[in-house]
Amino acid sequence: MNDKLILLLNYYTREQRALAKQLREAVQERDYRVAARIQKGLYLVTQQLQTLRALHNPHAEEVDRLGRQIRYLKKTKARVPMEARFPAEMLRKYEQEKQQLEAALPAPNPATTVLRECMEELLAGQIKGFHLILSKSVRLSVSIRRVRRTAILTLPELIRHRREYSIHRQQVRQLRHLEFAYYDQKDKLLAVVPMSSAEDLEQIMHLWLQITCVVFDSREFRNDSEIRYVVA
Repeated sequence: MNDKLILLLNYYTREQRALAKQLREAVQERDYRVAARIQKGLYLVTQQLQTLRALHNPHAEEVDRLGRQIRYLKKTKARVPMEARFPAEMLRKYEQEKQQLEAALPAPNPATTVLRECMEELLAGQIKGFHLILSKSVRLSVSIRRVRRTAILTLPELIRHRREYSIHRQQVRQLRHLEFAYYDQKDKLLAVVPMSSAEDLEQIMHLWLQITCVVFDSREFRNDSEIRYVVA
């Protein structure tokens, strides 16, 4: 299974949990207009997650179907006496089938990546920053430095990359959508984000995943990328 798919699964799973939490809070506060917008976003993320899971394992849809049936039968069990109508054998059968299919579904890799380790060192003040070299051959990189309670992400030499077609117009638009702004007469793209807590770290990791998996295809740079520490 390719690394990009696993990273996207991790990203959309976290997005789904975060949106579900925001939805509960909005409903509790009776802010139904905000809740409706969050619900729409949650639906889109869930749809994307289902597609990724189906790509990750062909049995994912069947696992979801069995899960719905099991939940329905358990609700029935709570309302109807077992000896009356509840199909206990069917419930056990569904649970066994679901367990077998889940055993064949590899979980997204939870291991700490080199990128996350670098981010944790940056948050702890152990390093000043680092460069993520996406492609050594075309000198495409994104650097990050921590300045007080913020992190500054920089993509340099934008004019050269546009001229040499190593960055396309659509990728620039995607980076602008991720809150990157032009700097240095449009020769750089900069994003300034909060960085003072573990929660901020997660948000920046989401940003890194979008850069490396959505804006740029990490598969193209598999043997051409590296991380360099900022030493001064």
